[in-house]
Amino acid sequence: MLASAAGVSQDYDQEVRLQYLFLEDGDEIAAAGDRVTVEYQVWNRSLEEIEDLPIAFYLSTDNDWDDEDIFLESEELSDIDSGDLEDESEEIPLPDQVTPGDYYIVAVLDPNYTLNEADIFDNVKAARLSIGTGVPPADTEEPSGTINLRADDVDVETEDLNPAPGNEVTAGYEVANAGTVDLPEVVVGIYLTETTLAGVRPGDVLLAQKTHFNVDVSESVGYFQQVVIPTDTEPGDYYIAVKADPYEDIDGETDEFDNYLFLPITVSADGSTGGDDQLCCLADDD
Repeated sequence: MLASAAGVSQDYDQEVRLQYLFLEDGDEIAAAGDRVTVEYQVWNRSLEEIEDLPIAFYLSTDNDWDDEDIFLESEELSDIDSGDLEDESEEIPLPDQVTPGDYYIVAVLDPNYTLNEADIFDNVKAARLSIGTGVPPADTEEPSGTINLRADDVDVETEDLNPAPGNEVTAGYEVANAGTVDLPEVVVGIYLTETTLAGVRPGDVLLAQKTHFNVDVSESVGYFQQVVIPTDTEPGDYYIAVKADPYEDIDGETDEFDNYLFLPITVSADGSTGGDDQLCCLADDD
């Protein structure tokens, strides 16, 4: 079944995602009893406003959330409109008594499962730090081989190439693991943008996002769904862009510029002109 706007299944009326979580520079080295600052982003993928969304923070010896984790703090976020991305930060107290070593700050949206969500696994993120050692956390073992994602296709239904603001558009992509290392998690976003620059740029509008798990070497992943052109979009020329690993969570890629593909569309007041269903380009540098 195709999803409705912002990637939300019609069987569920609420959907949120914790986009990223990281520690403020310098806070990856801490002492027991310190306060550290985390920065994170929340995406309301619902078709409705989410009010008083709770988020909780834990101290963990791994990057999973379980009953062994130590609760640190919780708070309620301000109301988040449908489709909005909210940047947040929080200063979190560490326990006064903790064995020196490497740990994770784990953040969990809606920890008591009060929302009616199709996907709860994207509510958890973790950031690594060391406590009481005086040195950065030990590096995890790096895989040997070449890491490279490649966007092979972005597609829009022909009848959707000339949308009006507020119209639904059926869009999709294909992304390949073109390296020699299996990837445990690959995030791919579909954006409305006015540029062909790499990365996520100011003014880019996230239309949909999907996380693909366990993408093996030479494997391709694809996805089609209905997205909505925002109602406040000005008429003009744009691109539907596929952006693989848009937040650059995957380190060591040999070529990040082939993570992006762009398809020109024309947004017009009545959805009647422009668009030719032709890929235009890979990403440009600054």
